[in-house]
Amino acid sequence: MPPGLAPTASSSLMLALGDALAVCVLNERDFSTEDFARSHPGGSLVKSFILKIL
Repeated sequence: MPPGLAPTASSSLMLALGDALAVCVLNERDFSTEDFARSHPGGSLVKSFILKIL
């Protein structure tokens, strides 16, 4: 195995596991997109929930 591969693979794996854990926690707590919009009022995601294109 090349010397530079192990740190890259392990950090990518930890990021993926962290994301998967976060999604599981959000699902268990029934965290909805509306909850996210209330927590991040200035973000572009909330604008897509609030604004409707006519």
